[in-house]
Amino acid sequence: MNIAQNGAINEYVADFQSAAANSGWNDAPLIARFYDGLQHEIKELLVPYDRPTKLSDMIELTTRLGRRLEQLQLQNVSRLSDYLILQDLD
Repeated sequence: MNIAQNGAINEYVADFQSAAANSGWNDAPLIARFYDGLQHEIKELLVPYDRPTKLSDMIELTTRLGRRLEQLQLQNVSRLSDYLILQDLD
């Protein structure tokens, strides 16, 4: 199973769960593969947390962190565009 996160966390989770359902693997190797496929930024956010031992808990945690990261990225884009608009007014 070689799935990587290339976009939103929800898309990655859906793709991974679909592949995992047919793998016949238990949670430990699935968690390792899931982690390996995450974007670097989400892996960094996971550092202060103990790694869950259940795949469902890992998915829940990374989904929560991924959504928060996406919100922060949208806020930063909004701030940058506001700054650029103000620069054009000067």
